[in-house]
Amino acid sequence: MFENTLINIFYHTLGGLGTVVSLFWMYLIVKKSPVEMKLFKWVLFRLALCDECFSLGMAVLLLPELCFPVPAGAVHGIAGYFGDLGAKLAVSFVFFSGVNIFTAINGALYGVKSSLSEKTFKAHQQMLMMIVAQNIYPLFGIMIPVLTFVVSYAIDQLTLVSNAFYKHTFLVLLLIYPLISFCCCVAFMKPYRDFCFPCFAAKVEDSREPTRSDTDDAIRRIEERRGNFLD
Repeated sequence: MFENTLINIFYHTLGGLGTVVSLFWMYLIVKKSPVEMKLFKWVLFRLALCDECFSLGMAVLLLPELCFPVPAGAVHGIAGYFGDLGAKLAVSFVFFSGVNIFTAINGALYGVKSSLSEKTFKAHQQMLMMIVAQNIYPLFGIMIPVLTFVVSYAIDQLTLVSNAFYKHTFLVLLLIYPLISFCCCVAFMKPYRDFCFPCFAAKVEDSREPTRSDTDDAIRRIEERRGNFLD
């Protein structure tokens, strides 16, 4: 009983962390996006909103306890107080939020295509593909326990999915999904990364090696000074 209580507290904490991080991500998108991302930031905001809904659905409404090897589960979230219908609605909400992460942002980007130049649209589309790829990455981790479940039933070896490690791994991978999405965005998008890690950004800027453009600018300034001196 004590062990189950600790596990539920851990799941609630992990889900709450994902909810808070998604809210902070939305703040970053609205307040810290550069002018060049004026249109694209709302696509990112929609992605963060879907992550927020997914996190709320998993950690607050649903919080399932898988009953493997039996293909069933118990609902420990708010939806459990509304009976079977509430549980089914919560599952539908979580599923819709997860699918909408991948479909809504793509549709939103093509919706603003008419307002973008071809060059800008291609740059934003590449950024979108990067974000989508980083969000698809966790699914490979989630697919491992799913495939294990399918294979165990196919070969009639239910011991593969009857241990507690399997079901806890499956739930943790679902609950950290919004966290991974946020971390990927911050890691690959410089404006957000500089805001979250200003000290690191300053060190990188101070220690960067001179580029060709820096050298050309220095040569141009020397030539200008030489010309002024000769005059």
